[in-house]
Amino acid sequence: MQYNLLANYTNDKEFKALVRKKLSNIKSYNAFCFAVLNILIRKLDIKTCYLNKKCFDESLLSFKTDGHSSLTEDKTVTENCAFLLKNKTTNLIFSFGHQGAENLQNLSNHIYSLDNNTFKNIHIVLFKSSEELDKARQVNKATVYKRSFFTTCYDICEKIIETNKVDVKKIPSKKRNSTLLSDKRRDLAGLHMVEIMDNIPVGKEDSKLYKLIFKTKEPLDIMPGQFVMISTLKEKNRFKSKTIQSISKVKPDIHNDLQTKQISYLKRPFGIYRTYYENFSDDYGSKLNIEKELAAILYTVKPNRFEIVYKVLDRGVGTNELTRLVKGDKVEMLAPLGKVFDVRKFVKEEWDEIHIVGGGVGIAPLIYLVQVLRFYNIKVKAFIGIEDYKSLIYKAGRTKSHENTRRNARIYIDDLKYFGLSESSDIYVSFLCDTDAVQFKGIKNVFKGSLVTEPYSEYLRKHNHLKINTFTCGPFAMMQKVHTVTAQFNIKTYVLMEKRMACGIGVCFSCVCKTIENGENHNSRVCMEGPIIESKQINWNE
Repeated sequence: MQYNLLANYTNDKEFKALVRKKLSNIKSYNAFCFAVLNILIRKLDIKTCYLNKKCFDESLLSFKTDGHSSLTEDKTVTENCAFLLKNKTTNLIFSFGHQGAENLQNLSNHIYSLDNNTFKNIHIVLFKSSEELDKARQVNKATVYKRSFFTTCYDICEKIIETNKVDVKKIPSKKRNSTLLSDKRRDLAGLHMVEIMDNIPVGKEDSKLYKLIFKTKEPLDIMPGQFVMISTLKEKNRFKSKTIQSISKVKPDIHNDLQTKQISYLKRPFGIYRTYYENFSDDYGSKLNIEKELAAILYTVKPNRFEIVYKVLDRGVGTNELTRLVKGDKVEMLAPLGKVFDVRKFVKEEWDEIHIVGGGVGIAPLIYLVQVLRFYNIKVKAFIGIEDYKSLIYKAGRTKSHENTRRNARIYIDDLKYFGLSESSDIYVSFLCDTDAVQFKGIKNVFKGSLVTEPYSEYLRKHNHLKINTFTCGPFAMMQKVHTVTAQFNIKTYVLMEKRMACGIGVCFSCVCKTIENGENHNSRVCMEGPIIESKQINWNE
C-alpha cells in the first residue's frame, strides 16, 4: 500500500509497525487511521473522549479514552461520529468520508446547530485520498459537509514524519520542495465570470479608496500573495461597437453610441483583501483554536466570495471605470496568478511572531495573509501606516445583525480583529495628519505624526530576542526602509511587490523588478517570480 514507503523515512517504531500492517477491511483501515492520528495528538494536549467501536476492528485498537466531553451524552454525535477528541477548549468530532453522505450531513448539520458559531465544536472528516478531499471542498458540497474541516490519512502520516525531524534528504525529491516559493500553482489560472456584490467607497467624501466585493460561480483556491486580473467594464459593455456605413450620416448627438472617451481594454491586477467561506462566520479567525500541528493538515471548503481594495488614480482609466460597477454587474477575471507562497510549509517553522508592515492601500493584500496565518493559530502583529482616522471609515454591507442598514466599520482594523488580533497588543497604527488620537478608541498603540517604520524599528529593538518573520507591502521607499530595519536584526523579510501590469502571465515584461541572484543583476517579472519576493533579493538601488 502507499503508506509502506513512508515507513522508510521515520524513526518512530510504532509508526513503522502500523504502516506495514495488512489492512483486510474498512474497519481495520479505520483503526489504522486512528492509531496513526494518535501518534500525532499524543504530543499535543489533546485527549480521546469517545470511540465508536462499530467503526473499528477492535483487535487493532489498543487505546483507551483519557478525557471527558459533554458530547458523549449526545446520541446524534456518538451514533454518527467515528471518534471524539478534545483540546483545552474545543471538541473535535471525527468522521470517515466513507461513512455515507446522509450520515455525514446529519452529523455536520447537528454540530453546526449546537455550536452556534462559537467554534467550540468542530467536525473533521478523514478521507482516503486527496481526490476525495478536493471534491468535498467544492461549494456545492457545503450542505453535505456544513462548516466541516477535511484531511487525509496520508497527510497525517507525512505530518508524523515531519515532526520526527527526519532528514528530508531521505525523502524522494518528487515529494520535497526546498523553497517556500513554488512555481506550481494550486489552481491553474483560468478565466472566471464574477458577479459584483458591492462596491463601497471608503473614507472621506473625496476619498479615492474603494472596497469591491464579488463572487465566483466556481470556488477559487488562491494563496496569499497571488493576485487576480479584473476587467474594469461590465461584460455587456466591454466591446460594444456600432457599424457605421458612412461617417457623414453620424450626427454629433448625445444619443448615439459612439465612444468619445478613453476606455480600458486591459484587465487590472489586484491582490486579494480577504476571502469568505460558506457557513463560516466573518469572525471565525478570532474563535478558532486548533493546535498548529493539527491545523496544518486541515482544509476547509474553498472560497467563492472575495474582496479587493483599490485606489482610484487621478488619470487612471481602469480604476475610474471600476467605481461605476454596481451590484449584479458581471466582469471577467483571470485568476489565480503569481507564484505560490507555501503557507503550510512556512508555518512548520517555530516562529514567535509574524509581522506585517503595510502602508496605504498596500495594507490590503497583507490582511489576507493574516487571515490565512490565523487559521494555523500563528501569532501575528500588524503595523499599519495611514493618512488619518477618517480614511478608515466606511459603511459596511448589510449583515444578519444589521439587515436594514449599513453599519459603520473601519477598513483593515475591523478585519484584523475578526482574525483574532487584539487592539490593545497586536495592532499598531501610525498616521501623518493631525488626527485626534482619541478617535482610535480601543487601540492602545497609536503613533501621531509618525511613519510606520519608526514605531516598528522601536518594537524590534525591544523584542530582538524573538524569532520573527516580516512581510511588507506599500510605497517602495517604505518597503526599502523595512528591509533596512529588519536586516539590522537578521529578520527574514518578504516583500509583496506591486508593479503596473498589462498581461499578468509573464509575456509583456511591463512589471519587471530589479533583483540580485548569486551576485548578478536580473530582471524579474513580478507576475511570475513574485509578487512575494524575499527582500534581500531586490536591488533596492535600481
